[in-house]
Amino acid sequence: MATRIQVRRDTAANWVAAGSTVLAAGEIGFESDTLLFKIGDGLAQWQNLEYAGGTTPIWKNSGGTAITDLNDASLRNNGNGKYLFAGADASLANEPSGLSTATDGQLMVTVAKYDYTGLTASGNERFLMTLQTLTTGKFFFRTYNGSWSAWYLVITGDSSGNATVPGDLAVNGADITTTSTGTATVFNTNATTLNVGQAATTVSVGATTGTATIRNATTAITGNATVGGSATVGTTLGVTGNTTLTGDLAVNGGDITTSAATATVFDTAATTVDIAGAATTLNIADAATAAQTINIGTGVTGSGATKTINIGTGGAAGSTTNVNIGDADGGLVTVNRALTVNGLTTLAGGLSGTIAYSNLKSGTVINVVGTVHQDNSVVDTLSSGSISRTRTWTYTPLMSNSKIVIFAGSMSASVTGASGSAQGSVSITASQTSSPAGTFSLTGPTNTSATITSQQTVFIGGQYLMTHTASGSGSRTYTLTVTTTRTAGALNYNMLVPQVVTTLFEVIP
Repeated sequence: MATRIQVRRDTAANWVAAGSTVLAAGEIGFESDTLLFKIGDGLAQWQNLEYAGGTTPIWKNSGGTAITDLNDASLRNNGNGKYLFAGADASLANEPSGLSTATDGQLMVTVAKYDYTGLTASGNERFLMTLQTLTTGKFFFRTYNGSWSAWYLVITGDSSGNATVPGDLAVNGADITTTSTGTATVFNTNATTLNVGQAATTVSVGATTGTATIRNATTAITGNATVGGSATVGTTLGVTGNTTLTGDLAVNGGDITTSAATATVFDTAATTVDIAGAATTLNIADAATAAQTINIGTGVTGSGATKTINIGTGGAAGSTTNVNIGDADGGLVTVNRALTVNGLTTLAGGLSGTIAYSNLKSGTVINVVGTVHQDNSVVDTLSSGSISRTRTWTYTPLMSNSKIVIFAGSMSASVTGASGSAQGSVSITASQTSSPAGTFSLTGPTNTSATITSQQTVFIGGQYLMTHTASGSGSRTYTLTVTTTRTAGALNYNMLVPQVVTTLFEVIP
C-alpha cells in the first residue's frame, strides 16, 4: 500500500499564538494559509525561525487578507520575509511620504528580524524594514524596537545607472574614480558654496599640463599660492597670503591695486627694473592728495659709489624732450649737489629766496641780469676829429655779495673804395647809492684801443669786473657809465659808428 507522509501544520496566526512552540531538528512546520514552512533546529521557537527558502514574496497577512498598513504586526510576526505591494498610494498606510503608484510603481518591502544583543530571548527582538520602489529605484529603511522609526531615504537609482544620495556620502576607501575618458562633472548644479579638501595640507588640481580656469568673480586664496605654469583668472583674484609666480604675470585688465597703506614692488633681487617701456604717457603719484612725498633714488649707496639717475635722456636726434619739475602754484625745487646743465637754461620765474654761498661753487653764474645796449642811430662820415657815444643806466645786484662781469664797447665802419685805418677806445665808470652801506671795486682795461682797417665791426673794450659787498636788508644799487670813442684815421670813411655794447651777469666770488 502507498505511504503517506504528513508534517505538522496550522495557520500562521496559530503558529505565532502558540508562542513557545519549538520544532525538533529537521522537523517541518507548515502554514496552511500562506503555504510557507519552516524547519526546526531543536532550539529556536517558531517565531524566531526563518521561513524555508525565504525568497518568495508574500502580500497577505496571517489572516489571509491583503496588507494595507506597513505597520501591520504580521510583517514582524512572519519573521524574515519579503512583501510585494501593488503600488504606493493612499490605500497603503505608513509608507514613505511623497510616493505614488504612477511614478514609483510597485513596492518591494523586506523585513529582517535580529537580536540586537546577540541572544535569542524574544524581548531582544528588533526589526529592520527596507523598501524599494521598483520604477524609480528609491531605497528606504527604518527600524522597529517597540515602535517604528521614521523612514530614511538611502539612495535613488535610475535605469541609466545614475545614483542620487540625499544625505552625505563618505568614501572611506579614499578614491572616487571614473572610467570615462571624456568630461567628468562634480557638483555642477545648485550648490553655491563648494568646500573641497579643507583638512588637506596638500591639494593638487589638474595635470602638469593644460589650463586651469576659475570663473568666479572673486577668487580668494588664504594661504601662499604658487602658480607653476600659466594661470588665467576670469575676473578678480583675491589672495590674502603670499603669491609666488615662477613664470610671468600678465594683467590684461589694466589695473593692479592694493588696499594696503604701504606697497612694495620688486624690492629685492632685481637689479634692473623696466616699467612702462611702451607707454606714451606715464603717471606716477598723480592722484589728488593733501600732501605727497615722492622719492626717486634716495637709497644709500656704498662709499665711493656713483649713483646715476636718468630722466628723459632717451631722445633721438632731432627730437624734443621736455622735463617739468614742480608746478606753477609755488613751492621749492631743491638741488643739494652740483648741477650741470649742458644746454640753454631758461628761468621764466627768475630766482628768489636766500642763496647759501657756502653751498655754491666759486665761479658759478647765478643770473644773467644785463642786456645788450647799442646806439647806432648816428652815422658819421668824417676824416678827422672824434666821435663818442655814452650809455648810462642803474643796476641792482640780486645778491648782497657777488661779482658783476661787464663786457663793453665796439666800433663798426662801412667803407666804399677806400682803405686805411681808424682807432677807437672804451672806458667805464661806476657810482653807488648811499644806502645800504657797502663797498665796491671796479677793475678792468682802461683806454683800451683797437684799429679798424676795413668794413667790419671790432670790439674795442674789454672785460670789467665789479666786486661789491652790502650790508643791511638789500643789495646796493649802482650806476654804470660806458663810453666808446672813435678817432679818425688817415682816410675818409663813408660810415664810422662807435657803439656801447654791454652784457652783465653775476658770478659767485
